[in-house]
Amino acid sequence: MTALARFWDIENGEILLRGTDIRKLPLSVLMDNISMVFQRVYLFRDTVYNNIALGRPDVTKDEVIETAKKARCYDFIMELTDGFDTVIGEGGASLSGGQAQRLSIARCILNRLEKLDKIMRDHSINEWSLLHSYFSSTMVTPSSPSP
Repeated sequence: MTALARFWDIENGEILLRGTDIRKLPLSVLMDNISMVFQRVYLFRDTVYNNIALGRPDVTKDEVIETAKKARCYDFIMELTDGFDTVIGEGGASLSGGQAQRLSIARCILNRLEKLDKIMRDHSINEWSLLHSYFSSTMVTPSSPSP
């Protein structure tokens, strides 16, 4: 994952994103096309809603709710004292690790991540399956050129 995000460049071979070597892409373009959910996620001392909507001031409540459902965190959010208005502890201290990861996954989905080619080895099979099923159903693929 660190090579894909270009934390450093590989010395041999290439990593292609939609057919283009990622080293030829401006870093801003690359970062617009990938998002990462780390094993240890960071959530802010704020509401569940604001932690999911981070970076999307234009988002609607319906979009956040739909995203939470896609990330499979809606049910546990609704069990919290104030649902989406529940203030969580800094770093997600009041949530389990899995719950914090699902909120982070929801944040990625909400930020319109279209494709995830590889997932960190540290993720569990369940988290990988969740991401794979979501991105397989929403991935945008280029159409073949007309003859």
